[in-house]
Amino acid sequence: MKTTLDLAARLVPLPADQRKTILDRFPRGQGHVSQLADSFEGTWYLHRGDLVVDGGFESTLNLVVDGDLTVRGPLLDTGGDALLVVTGDLLCRDLLSQYLLVVLGSLRCEGLAFGYYNDYAFEVWGKELEARAFLLYDRSRIIPDERKTGYEWDSEGTETPLDAREVFLDEFLRWEDESGTPHRRQEEGGKTFWIDDDGKKASAKTARALAKAKPAPADFEVFEEAIRSGRSVFRGPGRNAINPIHAWRVDPSAPSSTVDENAASKDVRMRVAAAGHPAASPKAVSLLAKDADARVRAAVVHSALLPAAAAAALARDPDEDVRRQLAASQHAASHLPSLVGDKAPLVRRATASHPDLTDAQRRKLIADPERPVRARALRYLPVTAAWVAELRGAKDEMLAAWAVQHESEVETKPASRTDFRQGLLDTRRAVREAALRTAQQDAGLLPFLAENGPRFVKDDSALVRTALASASRDSGILATLARDPDSTVRHFALENLAAPEAALLAEAERLAAAPSSAWNLLDPAYVEQSTAVQALLRHPRLPASALRVLHRVFPRSWRLEPHRNMPLDVLLDRAETLDLALTFEPEFKKWKKKASDGKSDPGPILAQLLDSDEKYLASAARMNSATPLQALLRHTRTILDHASALDDVACAAWMGRPGPEADELRRLLLSAKENDVDRALAGNPDVPVPLLRELLTRAPEEARRTLWQVHGQLP
Repeated sequence: MKTTLDLAARLVPLPADQRKTILDRFPRGQGHVSQLADSFEGTWYLHRGDLVVDGGFESTLNLVVDGDLTVRGPLLDTGGDALLVVTGDLLCRDLLSQYLLVVLGSLRCEGLAFGYYNDYAFEVWGKELEARAFLLYDRSRIIPDERKTGYEWDSEGTETPLDAREVFLDEFLRWEDESGTPHRRQEEGGKTFWIDDDGKKASAKTARALAKAKPAPADFEVFEEAIRSGRSVFRGPGRNAINPIHAWRVDPSAPSSTVDENAASKDVRMRVAAAGHPAASPKAVSLLAKDADARVRAAVVHSALLPAAAAAALARDPDEDVRRQLAASQHAASHLPSLVGDKAPLVRRATASHPDLTDAQRRKLIADPERPVRARALRYLPVTAAWVAELRGAKDEMLAAWAVQHESEVETKPASRTDFRQGLLDTRRAVREAALRTAQQDAGLLPFLAENGPRFVKDDSALVRTALASASRDSGILATLARDPDSTVRHFALENLAAPEAALLAEAERLAAAPSSAWNLLDPAYVEQSTAVQALLRHPRLPASALRVLHRVFPRSWRLEPHRNMPLDVLLDRAETLDLALTFEPEFKKWKKKASDGKSDPGPILAQLLDSDEKYLASAARMNSATPLQALLRHTRTILDHASALDDVACAAWMGRPGPEADELRRLLLSAKENDVDRALAGNPDVPVPLLRELLTRAPEEARRTLWQVHGQLP
């Protein structure tokens, strides 16, 4: 099973400014309808022309194949959040897709095509979809109206007349009982049993009902495990007979005569397919190496039968893509001297990942005038003490940064290694970032960043400023970073437990001042806006004034999470929004009246709310700073079996108060031994240092952060 990374040398980066041209090529000009229009972000790679993969292929990087994609094996995109776009036809043996799949041509699948997972679309924009079996589960789709499928099923109720039992082996079928519990059929000792997912056999009554029921295909994961292991999922031999014009392209054992016949075709796509086929004859390969179309020559360079003389000629081919593909092929080793000095940067970039490069050739590539070539060469540079020593003093910041980043991986004397402090004070951004990455586990990093805060607060590296945002305890520096142009820097500054209240209030006012469209649940900006609000609400020191600001503008149809500093009047307003029935409760009206005057002690009301049936009210009362300690302790003794309720108590300011009642409250929470409770305690800025140190083994990340940001102490 090859992955996209295995083919990386064949690919080129796809610049963002070229992505619109892909959308413009959609049939009927409907690229804006595709989910791709909203997902064409981040890092993407491009394969120019048709791509042929022998064996299985797993898509692991965002990839556009600008042409046909032929996979002589299964095609999967289940190993990571990788999107795949094919501007031509897609041909494969089996297809298992969880992420965005866009095919502008036709889909021809010899066996099973299964689309699963509702976050991404399954789009085939061409005229034909062929498969022996086509399954869709909880997946939006754009597919041809006319499909040539032996069996078709989707979770929305579509199913061809053919019974699934005639198509799939029993292990790939599921029967549901009256309660909807899935069962699989199993034969033992000549008898038939139905087993649920826990291995429990169905009762005789349920078994009789299941025997009469019509099964559905099994879960996606069941098919995936079989396809990955090379097992057949179908009942009976053979596969779907896709159009014979195309079937040979997927079949690695196709007759040589068929392949050679297509090698002489007038259709360049057929010649490209033949050029990459293992059954092509040596004579056909030699002829294809001289083809007038560069797309054919770029494909034939990957043939194991390519003669050495033909490979040498292709290494000097006038077409850049041909030379680049040769640099990524098994024939490149004999031609590295010329490829390293090729006039085209993309050819040199492809060559830079070759494992047989000499040290002299690597030196030439890491000194290349083009940054992408240098970056590629460094990525594949062997990590050895010799290379680290050679590049440590390089003037080029990329080379020096590589040495700093990797010197801890090689055998060198500790005294000769670059101290991270020296690296962070370097004038070169890449070196500073490399030093920062290597120092993440160093106990001295936080104090060093904090001490040098004025130096780093305007650093041109967002990575360095982000690190400072977590390390600083200076209110002035945190206020500056809370206004940083980089959203990640702002996030970490505002998350810092030492962030000044003025900065937290300013952020609440910034969010509240957003255009009304940002608060529209149907607007894409709403997700970003509400995420920022929820992040701010997680800060335990968010002042009541900021909560009032958010309360005024936050959509009332969405829940404003309880907060320990939430004023009683805001708390009651939010609860009323969630449950309008509270409006008719006489006692609730009295509470609202007292809360509105701003003079009454909220403690007695909060004590009553601890036992409220309204979960929002009880949750808010457990964490509220004004809830009387005695009432909170009494209530906590009654909820020791409710971890989610104990989380609320762990957020309260009472966790830092002295006295026997507060001591008992802390002991009760610690005795619960619940991960979420431990994390809530460790993130509470009022928890005393001894308790934080005790929590280092139970919630290390949160305890370390609180120890440093609140108390200036290291673990």
